[in-house]
Amino acid sequence: MKQAAETGAECIVLVTSIDLDRRRVGLALAPEGATAGEHLESSIAVGAVVTGTVERIEPFGIFLRLGPGQVGLIPNAELGTPQHADPRKDFPPGTEVKVAVLSIEDGGKRIRLSRAQALRMEEEAETRGYIEGAAKKGSGFGMTLGEALRQSRRR
Repeated sequence: MKQAAETGAECIVLVTSIDLDRRRVGLALAPEGATAGEHLESSIAVGAVVTGTVERIEPFGIFLRLGPGQVGLIPNAELGTPQHADPRKDFPPGTEVKVAVLSIEDGGKRIRLSRAQALRMEEEAETRGYIEGAAKKGSGFGMTLGEALRQSRRR
């Protein structure tokens, strides 16, 4: 695993979790430009499409690092790959993946993601853009039958 900071180095970190029972504090490096004492809000919202980096692969899905201290899970059913495909081949650690945020639970500790839904949303946006562009140009695609008849009578 790659080391993020050297021993003894001074750096600004985010507190990601506090476990009083185990006497542990979870930390993550703060984004560049952050200042000490600054409170950072999560920029991730349900329904948003974000890009993350594959952190690790488990039998039930892929863990994706979304930002400092933010890791989400893409369940196998939401990968958008054939049913028995090996996710280790398609998504090796370090690969960037575009996903849709399905849910955020436990104060941001459990983030459920979907690559399949992000692909579907992207495809729908492209189709909508094409139809709107074609309708503006006056081509037949995206026209109603009545519009096509009126246009043919004008010629």
